[in-house]
Amino acid sequence: MRHVRIVGSALRVIECASWTDLLQRKAGSAYFCTEHSQVNAEKYFCGACLISDMLCLGTSNGGIVVCSCTFPPVDDERNTPIIVHRADLFGAHETAITCLVSETADSASQTMASADITGRIVIWDMEGVTPLLSTGGDLPMFVLSTMESACTSVVLCGGIVAVATASGLISMYHADTKEKLAEIAAHARCINALAVDATGTLMASVGDDSRVFVWRFPGGSTRDDAEPMAQWCRLVFSATVTDKLLTGVVFDPLEGHLAVTAYDSNELLVFPFKGL
Repeated sequence: MRHVRIVGSALRVIECASWTDLLQRKAGSAYFCTEHSQVNAEKYFCGACLISDMLCLGTSNGGIVVCSCTFPPVDDERNTPIIVHRADLFGAHETAITCLVSETADSASQTMASADITGRIVIWDMEGVTPLLSTGGDLPMFVLSTMESACTSVVLCGGIVAVATASGLISMYHADTKEKLAEIAAHARCINALAVDATGTLMASVGDDSRVFVWRFPGGSTRDDAEPMAQWCRLVFSATVTDKLLTGVVFDPLEGHLAVTAYDSNELLVFPFKGL
């Protein structure tokens, strides 16, 4: 399994056998794409995700860079993926991209969601991207919605897209039908991060209001379509971290606990959350 992160002006792709190895810092290999002439032509990156062996990067000019990569084996001295092909996707966004997500790096899903600073959300069908990398052309995509404020975080799971905004709202959409499923007045200030657990039934949010919330999420396979959406989006856990601007959140896939990061702090705050 591979995970991609933007660290300053550099890209870091971490490969490991399992979540356990990643959490215990036993990653088999860490690849760096720093100052790569084929990738870093844009001013700066704003969001990244992996779909199979494709590295997708959002940029400050509204474009999306898609690179087909080959990754060296773990025992290889090289630590940079080899860029085989590259394509640039333009036209969907006119302003800086803030979020770029796929379901998971190892998922069979070929759907990607992108969002920008004006609140525009776009769904991409990446299934036909491989020939595009060689021959050029356009990918199937559609505008899901346009929010009233900047999109700050997006998650995509089980065909459900959840979008957080700078105004504190979380909106949920069906990725295929564009149907708006729910809107939650979640935070009093800007939401900085969303995360979905491994089962796709819980979603966490954190923001500048120092609040941590966990909501039921309709992306899991156990969802009953007959159940009212209000039940699926209800709040199941909350906490306050005093005097902290919360910037990141993730579910521990081993225990289900929540890990939260805060601005100007090197601490990882862990909440012993055991799920529903």
